[in-house]
Amino acid sequence: MHSWRQGRGNKMETPGCKGSLATDERYNDGNSSRHMWNDKRSMKTWWWNEDVAEAVREKKIMYGKWKKETTKEARMEYKKSRQNAKRVISSAKEKKQKECANDLK
Repeated sequence: MHSWRQGRGNKMETPGCKGSLATDERYNDGNSSRHMWNDKRSMKTWWWNEDVAEAVREKKIMYGKWKKETTKEARMEYKKSRQNAKRVISSAKEKKQKECANDLK
C-alpha cells in the first residue's frame, strides 16, 4: 500500500484532502451515495436503437475473441465489426437528426 493512501475504498488521506469525494462538500449535494460521475453512465443517448446495440454487442464479442486468440483472422473480424458499428452508429445519428429537423418544421 502506498504511503499516501490509507484505508479502503475511495478515501484518500493526503495533505489538504478532506477524504472521499462523497464526503467532500464540493461534490456532495446532500445524497452521499450519488457521485457526480454516475450521471453520465446512466444517461441515454438520443440516437441509440436496437441496430446500434446489436452492432456494438457484436464488436465487443469480436474484440474479446481477438484478445483471446491473437490471430490475424480474429483481428480482421474485429476490424470489420468495428467498421460496421461505426457505420451503423453514423446512420442512426443521421436518421435521428433528420427526424428532429422534420419535427422542427
